[in-house]
Amino acid sequence: MPKVTKATKKRQGLMRSRWKSNPDITVFERLFAMAEASDFLSGRNGKWTNCNFDWLLNEDNMIKTLEGSYENKESPKSKVNNREALKTKFHLAESRGKGYSNNDLENMLLNKNKQGVVKNNVT
Repeated sequence: MPKVTKATKKRQGLMRSRWKSNPDITVFERLFAMAEASDFLSGRNGKWTNCNFDWLLNEDNMIKTLEGSYENKESPKSKVNNREALKTKFHLAESRGKGYSNNDLENMLLNKNKQGVVKNNVT
């Protein structure tokens, strides 16, 4: 986020307005810490790079930031894959092959079934 170099009249007005509704310095410390921790607001994810002091002190943006709207979140796809990997103890569960059970895969890996694995009851 760009550093503030001048307290313009507009910025002074924004600061006064936000202070009237939040007269606690810890609220502002939390606001700026949350903005810096957010990959989106800080520009680390490359999706948006317009967050600055003025944007954060806009009433709606301040509220959304403090409510956690811009916190880093796992993508829904990675949550599903992580859950599946934990359940099956296989990484990259989506590449296991369709139609094979966990037991089929275990047998294949451990060479327990020398004649071949039965897939969906078909040899």
